[in-house]
Amino acid sequence: MKQIIGIVLFLGSFLVYPLLGYIALNSNFSVGEKATYTTIAYTISWTSFFVGPYLAGPDLLARINMYFGSKKSGND
Repeated sequence: MKQIIGIVLFLGSFLVYPLLGYIALNSNFSVGEKATYTTIAYTISWTSFFVGPYLAGPDLLARINMYFGSKKSGND
């Protein structure tokens, strides 16, 4: 269960980008509100980005490193 929560947190950390677009384009927010909401969204995103792999465990980290390592070596 801990591994599933970690994977969800890690993948969910990337969902902040559409939210940032919404915040930036919403004319109902003042500049201060936009800055505050953007800061909160980034903080939640980066926290889940780092906590997710910690909860997912070393197996997921090894798979991610293997995937990106193979992509890197394939381009040489």
